Amino acid sequence: MDWRLGPNGGNDELVGKISKRGAPLRRWFGVMLLSSLGASTGAQAEYVDDPSFQVCTNATGYYDVAATNDWLGRLKTSDAKAMREVSGKWYAEFYNQQLGMTYNNVITYLSTGVMDFTTRTCSEAYGMRSCTDDYGHGLFTAHRDPDGWIFVTRNVTSLTRINACGGGYVRKVKGVLIDRNGTRWKRMK
Repeated sequence: MDWRLGPNGGNDELVGKISKRGAPLRRWFGVMLLSSLGASTGAQAEYVDDPSFQVCTNATGYYDVAATNDWLGRLKTSDAKAMREVSGKWYAEFYNQQLGMTYNNVITYLSTGVMDFTTRTCSEAYGMRSCTDDYGHGLFTAHRDPDGWIFVTRNVTSLTRINACGGGYVRKVKGVLIDRNGTRWKRMK
């Protein structure tokens, strides 16, 4: 999926607040527990009120005003039906021929708006294969466009980024999510 980040806003006070991972991680485990027990009401509300997920950062890690405003607007107008449609555990693998890298991705979307993911990136050079892993969690929201595509917006924190916001279009066809790049996301059990 394509990621869109806005211009640098540079608010160091908010960046300091979002870099403290302990509290959001504890809340994330609580939300995951509530979600698994079927307590979907209020789980997203806890995150929405958490300052850690009310901001977006740019590629250099600084507060991003435009992306934050877009994220908050989309979060407040979530389309519950579109969110349920993309909910589930999805797997995709794709190859970047230009870079010679393979990407294996697993994303889990819960209808409550909570998501987590793992990504394994592997490359081979001079007969040596090396892989790196990234995993994280966050929130997502979804909105259906009039043409049937669903725009999924995410705010994620992982090993490599904090509060990275972005999104991409998907369409569900015969139980498979297909993004605009043609990547097929297959449902996992």
